[in-house]
Amino acid sequence: MEINKREGETLDKLKALFESGADNVQLMEKYREKFKLSISSLCRRLQDDSMHRCKDAVNRRVGLQEVDDSWNKFHQKIEQQVKELLLKCKRANRVLGDKELQAAFGKMWQETLSQLDYQPCRERNIELEIENLLRENTATQGRVINKMLERKSLCKQGTRCFQIEGKHINTTWMRRATTTIRISSHQSDVDHAAMITQSLELECHQWISDITKTDMDYDIRYCIELLNIIEEKINNISHPNFTLSEEFRAEFKLHMCGYAVPRFQEMHARFIQKHDPRQRLANMKGQYLTLFMNIYTEQDENQRQAEWFAQSCFLPALTEATLKELGMKIVDDMKQDDPESKYTLRNNFTVALLVHLKQRDTFDDYHQYITDRENLAKDWLHQQVIEHCKTPRDGESTFTRLAKGILTQITGQAKEIVEDAVMHNFA
Repeated sequence: MEINKREGETLDKLKALFESGADNVQLMEKYREKFKLSISSLCRRLQDDSMHRCKDAVNRRVGLQEVDDSWNKFHQKIEQQVKELLLKCKRANRVLGDKELQAAFGKMWQETLSQLDYQPCRERNIELEIENLLRENTATQGRVINKMLERKSLCKQGTRCFQIEGKHINTTWMRRATTTIRISSHQSDVDHAAMITQSLELECHQWISDITKTDMDYDIRYCIELLNIIEEKINNISHPNFTLSEEFRAEFKLHMCGYAVPRFQEMHARFIQKHDPRQRLANMKGQYLTLFMNIYTEQDENQRQAEWFAQSCFLPALTEATLKELGMKIVDDMKQDDPESKYTLRNNFTVALLVHLKQRDTFDDYHQYITDRENLAKDWLHQQVIEHCKTPRDGESTFTRLAKGILTQITGQAKEIVEDAVMHNFA
């Protein structure tokens, strides 16, 4: 396995370092075993995470396969009923008008749907699942969690920005030793903690937004990962005057889970609606009716079907494939057109960001660099991507050039598939 291979290579390099006799290597000798344990522990975590992700993907695929099987069964049933209705109408002694055809089709549709063996997907209670997870995950802060949930339900916890209070910070011994704690100095620490918390809250909002935009069903692992991210971010916060209290950890996790609940619930409901077989049939009812009436009136259906396929199937698939490929193409193009290596080397990226700050020379930018450097870097990089995409080259923008290249490749492959299918049919 690739992880085991990399683990072996890293341990070999660590061994070679300690046996190389390099300067000051003896000073690190006491950390040798700790390094080895850290490497092995990291590899085990990566391995476990990979296994969990693979299992999740398999479970999602199995679930979708069951949905697809139900859909195919319903689809075949409807098609058979449409064919039988068409034969029945063709055998009539008189020509049926549009209203009569629509009435006959509507009656057939309702009768067929009532005969289908259908069990609707049960919508999960995401709020209850996350509430139970919170009680397990924050066992040491259970008193705080229970007390807050008694006052306000989970889905109402994250409706406003998190408000930092004095109870959320613990003053360090250095702070107490170097100054007499006054109301003003304590308030200053609270204000600093508020800025740190605001940045953390924005990061969590963005992470939740990215997850809920995907075309996947909600999984409890998303909430577990959110709690782990919060815990890791809080552990990495270092300030000389204060630390964040256990009460803060509990209340902030509760706050972010409350913010996530309605968004995860909407994500779950959207997935169910999109993949529900009965809903998919309802969305195609108009197409079946049009097909039925056109065949009855002996209109040329080939062109209509081709147009429908192009608009409903090929165009969405083409758009999705283009957008999926376009992101990587833009990144590769930016790296190739980067003589300063600011997109490939971390130090050069930091220098470029500092140059940008100097050129703008505004208080707000410097303040954000100090308090929220990660989001400032993301915003600046996002603007660099936009500017790069707008750059003209050979009479067209970089974005247009890259998109055209992808479209040409995909449409060429599609043409080859169609031509092979035609040749196969006539063979």
